[in-house]
Amino acid sequence: MQFLAFRDIDLRRDAELCVRFRADSFVCSFGSDTGFHGPDGAGASRYLKVLAERIRDFPGGCVHAYDGNTIAGQLEVRRDCTATNAAYVNLYYLDVPYRGCGRAHELEAYIHTLFRSRGISAATLSVSPTNTTALAVYDRLGWKLIGPRPGTPELLTMKKQYD
Repeated sequence: MQFLAFRDIDLRRDAELCVRFRADSFVCSFGSDTGFHGPDGAGASRYLKVLAERIRDFPGGCVHAYDGNTIAGQLEVRRDCTATNAAYVNLYYLDVPYRGCGRAHELEAYIHTLFRSRGISAATLSVSPTNTTALAVYDRLGWKLIGPRPGTPELLTMKKQYD
């Protein structure tokens, strides 16, 4: 098995793929991408604007995972605005052919190395309680369920300590 390589997202080249991955994450979490696109249908353009800001504000935090020349997944992390040594994982994503074969450990290893280099010792993420596959993966990777997300009780918060 070849290990995944991580490179900063190039929005000029890969914006459509980023939108596809993010929309699919909504399908996996909620059974539909309607919440991503929004009632006005402009969710993709809003997302790309926010993603560009995240790329600018936290270099190395928004990356594609490559299997050779193929993009296998996407990570989006940012500093948590409530604590200087904390981060928030916005997207933890593997494309369909890469799911269920242990590749999530490689995404987690990337995050761990990035966080260690930035002095980040803890991270949180949000997950839909209906996304049982993601919950199981996060549990195997050492994420701990905290409870309902404050202000958004239809999502759960998970936390992980990094050393």
